[in-house]
Amino acid sequence: MPAPSVTITLHGLVERVTYHTEETGYCILKVIPEGKREPVSLIGKAPRVVKTNP
Repeated sequence: MPAPSVTITLHGLVERVTYHTEETGYCILKVIPEGKREPVSLIGKAPRVVKTNP
């Protein structure tokens, strides 16, 4: 039985793009969430990913 799908919205700065494919939107990122200092790992889908320049 597959796990239920959950959608979560995260706002923050992309610190590193480890992998991203525009064909499917699948990505692996390091993101610094708004209001936080430490990056978190993100695995999911995003139509467009842009790394920020601090």
